[in-house]
Amino acid sequence: MRKPLTKCCCHSAKDFVSNSTQNVLVVGTNVTTRSDLWIFNADGGNLMQKMAASAEFFSLTCQTLLERMINTVPRGVQLTDIITPIRIKPTLLDIILMPETKTMTIWGSVRVSSGAPPEIGDTKTEASTRSRSLTTCNPSDP
Repeated sequence: MRKPLTKCCCHSAKDFVSNSTQNVLVVGTNVTTRSDLWIFNADGGNLMQKMAASAEFFSLTCQTLLERMINTVPRGVQLTDIITPIRIKPTLLDIILMPETKTMTIWGSVRVSSGAPPEIGDTKTEASTRSRSLTTCNPSDP
């Protein structure tokens, strides 16, 4: 077992017990998103009162809960290598075909997962089309 933390940040518990919290997951206007409220009150608020009363108890409880969360993978499970997400990815694509004008519109969003977005000059978009027989269509063909 690790030693308790020397500094405690039990303000969330103290604010909850004193009914002065600004945590939107406790006092938010949308009742369905008050997840912390339901968790903090699961035992009638007893655990939160104990955590607010003792920095050491708060620290040990947080350590125990975090350790349990980290160790939820059962023994013997072989984890894969870390999967690196695609940084920039099109999402929610929609294709609109307009036979009258023989045009096609592709509509969607682009997800940028981290970092700064690319410079405008650094972006490139390509679209390849295929006929139903899976042969590549010539863009100049009607």
